[in-house]
Amino acid sequence: MDIRQMKYFKTIVEEGTISKAAQVLHMAQPPLSIQLKQLEEELGITLLKRGNKQIELTDAGMRFYKRCLQILDLTEITKNELKESFQDVLRIGITSSNGGLIQQDKY
Repeated sequence: MDIRQMKYFKTIVEEGTISKAAQVLHMAQPPLSIQLKQLEEELGITLLKRGNKQIELTDAGMRFYKRCLQILDLTEITKNELKESFQDVLRIGITSSNGGLIQQDKY
């Protein structure tokens, strides 16, 4: 299981159908269905009851959805914290004999 599959699952649940989720994710429906099936196989449990028009979460699916929300939120918070905390600045000075410019680059 990876973050991408969690994002896919979250989108399926929130959109109510796999086809609508595929549109939101800008992908075709069959690959999204395959990802969902692989996720269920890896977990060894059915997450969604698939109907003609809409999906329905199983009890396990509801628990997994809630956990996905937490994990995806924590992932985003961590990414933002790291970006803010570890943006180093490298300053390079050039002597006046080379044009007298001072250049700053962020890494």
